[in-house]
Amino acid sequence: MACKKQDEFLAEKPNDALSTPQTLSDLQLLLNNEELFNMNSDPALGAIASEEYNVSTPQWKTLSTAVQRNSYIWAKDIYQGEPYSNDWDQSYEQIYYANTILDYLPKIKYSYQEQKIYDNIKGSAFFLRGYASYSLVQTFAMPYDPKTHISSLGIPIRLSSDPNMKSVRASIKENYEQILSDVNASVDLLPDFPDKPTRPSKWAAYALLARISLAIRDYDKAYEYADKCLKMKTALTDYNTLSPGTYTLSTDFLNEDIYHRTLTAHTIPRSRVSCVIDSELYAEYEPNDIRREKILYTYQNGIRFRGSYAVKTGLYSGLAVDEILLIRAETATRIGNLTQALKDVNELLKYRFKTGTFLPIDLKDQSQLLIRILLERRKELINRGLRWTDLRRLNLEEPFKQTLSREIDNVTYKLLPNDKKYAFPIPYREIELTGMQQNER
Repeated sequence: MACKKQDEFLAEKPNDALSTPQTLSDLQLLLNNEELFNMNSDPALGAIASEEYNVSTPQWKTLSTAVQRNSYIWAKDIYQGEPYSNDWDQSYEQIYYANTILDYLPKIKYSYQEQKIYDNIKGSAFFLRGYASYSLVQTFAMPYDPKTHISSLGIPIRLSSDPNMKSVRASIKENYEQILSDVNASVDLLPDFPDKPTRPSKWAAYALLARISLAIRDYDKAYEYADKCLKMKTALTDYNTLSPGTYTLSTDFLNEDIYHRTLTAHTIPRSRVSCVIDSELYAEYEPNDIRREKILYTYQNGIRFRGSYAVKTGLYSGLAVDEILLIRAETATRIGNLTQALKDVNELLKYRFKTGTFLPIDLKDQSQLLIRILLERRKELINRGLRWTDLRRLNLEEPFKQTLSREIDNVTYKLLPNDKKYAFPIPYREIELTGMQQNER
């Protein structure tokens, strides 16, 4: 199933507390592993394959791994003999940690005064298992549309840390049922807000449920969860107050950061040398839109990205208020609540324009407003690893289908809507160990 050869990984016990967790403190130590759960922790293959940036032929040839070169051009074989993939392994390692916690919790004695600590640990484990599983299905399975009940192969569901459990691919429908079950189970166990943004919370659980529901085009639920999240707290950062560095917007957590994570550390799309922001996308930013100079900037005659919410380096992939506002705005439009949609998108944009220059959007036509909000989603959430999921879900709607195109070495590569290459191949070693079916490409 996960991380290297499964039996090898499970035998390693990557943290001493995994061997014999005996107290709530032992289990909390596992949750405190920010290098596993927060830093370079989310699959980035979809970000490599998205169309938010371009890489020149000379820069493409210098990329350090075949996986990056091949993912960029949507090759059938992205690994070229490499048996493992961090994008697969790390997420399943997170699931293993979560399962270890859930397996040991019933065996641990605790006092009445420790009930909130117990609940927080249990809720965090459910949240983290659901988060990792969701990230995996966005990368290694085709999109799921509950309205058509098309149920292709998903990923193995692991609900135990037992190494003897056989890894079998579930259906994508079963995956989402389990993911939603896990995250919903976390809601009443977690504290309302975290003591730091690297920890799960009820606020984050509602945000994650909104993101998941949007991905499967359950717009009523996505609106409901986004609304619950934002009613708990709606905090936005005025971009006029930020002094961005070379790679990030701030060295401190932004107040709109609900749950902090970053993408796996591939060279692209995080490299300011290799990656040039798509010129057509850049042209969509209005002259007074301060994001043109805060999250983007000119370097070596090209537009580059530096707008990560990461506090150190890396591309932010976590949950933030701006994303959830845009989810509520989009879903409000889709269900006919244009008043709420306009309120949300304008609330966001007034913090993204130079002080005193923003003119509120006032579109009354539902289809035009939806198009505008989807555009604002592209501009606001650039390079967060979200575009791949948007391409997948919007390709299921006729007006938004999109063919992607790239040229390397005078060869044009295309990715058609709903192409089977929207599911990346499972790592070779995983197929070899388990005998599970590989994705068609």
